[in-house]
Amino acid sequence: MKFRSLFLATLAVMAMASCSNENDPITDNGNGEKNAIFNFSIALPNNGTTKADGNEAGTLKEQKVNNITLVLTYEGGIPVFTKTYQVNEFTQSGSIYTLTNAEQVSAGTATATIYVNNNGVPGNTTVETAVATGLGDYASTEGSGNFFMSGVSTSFSITANTLNTAPTVQVDRIAVKLDECTDTDGDADGKQTVFNVTAENSLVKKALTIQLTDYAYSNLNKKSNALASTKYYAASDFFNPFIENQEVTTPDLWTTTFQNATNTIDKDVTYCFENGATAPTKIYYKATVTLDGVTAGTTFYVDTNNNNELYTSFTDLNAAYNNALGTAYNLTEDSSNTDFMKEIGVRKYTSGICYYGAPIEEAGITRNNWYKLKVISIADLGLPEIDTPIPGAPTLLVFSVEVNQWNVWNKEIQL
Repeated sequence: MKFRSLFLATLAVMAMASCSNENDPITDNGNGEKNAIFNFSIALPNNGTTKADGNEAGTLKEQKVNNITLVLTYEGGIPVFTKTYQVNEFTQSGSIYTLTNAEQVSAGTATATIYVNNNGVPGNTTVETAVATGLGDYASTEGSGNFFMSGVSTSFSITANTLNTAPTVQVDRIAVKLDECTDTDGDADGKQTVFNVTAENSLVKKALTIQLTDYAYSNLNKKSNALASTKYYAASDFFNPFIENQEVTTPDLWTTTFQNATNTIDKDVTYCFENGATAPTKIYYKATVTLDGVTAGTTFYVDTNNNNELYTSFTDLNAAYNNALGTAYNLTEDSSNTDFMKEIGVRKYTSGICYYGAPIEEAGITRNNWYKLKVISIADLGLPEIDTPIPGAPTLLVFSVEVNQWNVWNKEIQL
């Protein structure tokens, strides 16, 4: 997978004295005379090569600013000043965009809430994806890009008839960026997708060659809180909903359409909403397993009740059970893995396919974070289904997660 160029961006909001724009929409609850003036600017990078230590700004589309909405809320919780600015209302000087016409506001104690790229204040405290193929305008890479961002300042005082400096407002993208970095291009760039397990370390005491072929995500949140207070959760609001070891129908994650859930390994990133630990967002890998000395694509069986004895055909397994699988357990060559597990504790690996699952973060995934996912080793044979219980079994997949927090947009407002 090729990584995109990464950029550093900062939103800085600064005060300047100027006339108020009488044509701008302002909501006023009558808390006092507008006798404080302010202006603000946004600062963007000059090029696409800058990085902050430990952070990555993302692509130009991910940091593009199209519009900014400012909401000043005074004591009592009533918004008295709300306005949305378009980019063409800013004067550009290099990487600094300064509002051309300053505003006047009332004195008092207030907080500043900022919404970027929403073209106004969200209609609800929660936002929702409109379709099951992405986050729409909350994380759009169409055109020049549109990523929704938000943030709230601490409380500050606005003094009448003087220049006021508000605390810095940091805004985060509402989206989470999931980036599967394990490659399937023949290891041309050194990324590994074929893993070998020695017979000594193998569950079935045969050497294994495991090839990762596909991946999919489960429990992708349909909704998110507009502001970063708590993570939204409702059991019914997931794409690809799935919790292991519960009496529910196991979904086929590879036939769904949400974002990149149908991708093979070396596709683009997936943007989704943040999600907590109650039903964590997970990644599942599909792999093909070739057993030493066994033809690739062969269906094989592992008897968990008999020291994980390996059988490479139904005939051999049936013989081990005194040719009674059909009469005693109603099992045939066409029976599913679930049938075999329930009846005799045998795992059936159809066509040599197995699955691995791993949570992206045990505590949940968080907005404005970029999760780079790469398999670095596989310890043993996976599961024949994504929901096959294996009580007491060791961890099968060693999984690394590199978390890169996108750089936030910093706003400094002087009132």
